[in-house]
Amino acid sequence: QILAERPLMSLEGRGDPTEAGRKLEAMPSDSREKLVQLADAHAAGELRTLEGIVDTNCIQRSWSSRASVLCPTMSRFNHSCLPNCEQTWDPETGYEQVFASTQIHKGEELSLPYVDVAVPSAERAMTLWAKYRFRCFCPACATKEPQGDLRRARMKQLAFRLENFMEDGDARLGIGVVEELLELYDSEELNPKDMRFIMASKAFELALREGNMEEASRWANKAAVFAEVCR
Repeated sequence: QILAERPLMSLEGRGDPTEAGRKLEAMPSDSREKLVQLADAHAAGELRTLEGIVDTNCIQRSWSSRASVLCPTMSRFNHSCLPNCEQTWDPETGYEQVFASTQIHKGEELSLPYVDVAVPSAERAMTLWAKYRFRCFCPACATKEPQGDLRRARMKQLAFRLENFMEDGDARLGIGVVEELLELYDSEELNPKDMRFIMASKAFELALREGNMEEASRWANKAAVFAEVCR
């Protein structure tokens, strides 16, 4: 574990301004001061707004979560499309946590994903500019090698197909999609374990639907390993 931090604010989704305003009013003065000092990527000059601060600094509780949190220290982690850290929520303590998702060498910058990194670079760049007003020059974005973009475009396509299989599709084909996604994650060196935990859990559900208990057990074991290392 690299960091555990109690959020100044927890919100559903990226945060409704009215909800954020109510929570700001209820905060102790020292917490309010910490929040208003945070960056606003959409500020016009020095004029920052609560909506801009929240939108700039809130992060998802985890890769698969729709809820978000605002943590003053965690919000200062930089983004990378090849992140070496990942965040997760501990409901028992009420703390947002950051864990290393791969080996980190001395002096290496810690980074988190601000956006869905399992999509092509043009889509990532558009989202990062629209929400955060910066252009990413991480290795995944700076490389001129087109295969990375093709692999991430394939990830996006497969993720969409998988959702259809989860609803009422062929379980065997769905498991094949999960296996291909995990291979693509390896090829792109996308290490966040929460992504892999979600995929293994979906394969477990599909194997149960298929009635293949041996395979369900195998995927359950994989999911348990990913869950352990991402928390």
